[in-house]
Amino acid sequence: MKDRYGQRAKRKKRGEMKFADLLSFIVAKDGLTDAKLPMIQRYGDSVVPLLIGERQPSLADIRNSSAHGDPFDGWPWSGMLELVRDLIEYAYRDWPSRAF
Repeated sequence: MKDRYGQRAKRKKRGEMKFADLLSFIVAKDGLTDAKLPMIQRYGDSVVPLLIGERQPSLADIRNSSAHGDPFDGWPWSGMLELVRDLIEYAYRDWPSRAF
């Protein structure tokens, strides 16, 4: 996410780039919708609220919990790998043509 959107996304006061901010950017500025994700087309439901923090825990919360450890909740999340794959494919959908 930082590689594809870090230069265009707005940084916080100290120049911090948070994963939650990048997820909000991909929805608000890059036009990601549920209809553009193959996982959602296949299984239904909606993932945008999970990305922008309207549904708790958000994807950023799940990522932070998994990456930094949570002694009370370390269970795998169903469909997470497929969602991450779809987000990566969306972020790089027109690469390298826009990279240069």
